[in-house]
Amino acid sequence: MREDTKAARRAQIERAAYKLLKERGYGGTSMLGIAKEAKASNETLYRWYGDKKGLFKTMVENNARTTKAALDAAIRD
Repeated sequence: MREDTKAARRAQIERAAYKLLKERGYGGTSMLGIAKEAKASNETLYRWYGDKKGLFKTMVENNARTTKAALDAAIRD
């Protein structure tokens, strides 16, 4: 899979995870539910993220990077 395609797929999976997390909470959100919402295979989620904890860890890290970049830009302006 090309890197840009893979990045777009990861973003789609993470958007689906955010949606379900908002609707169902962490305990009510499953990897299978995320896979179905993202129209991805459950196998892909486990291969890329390891487990639900790994997926949400990745999402938190991405949010932290985005927030830091926004704060850095605001400080420079």
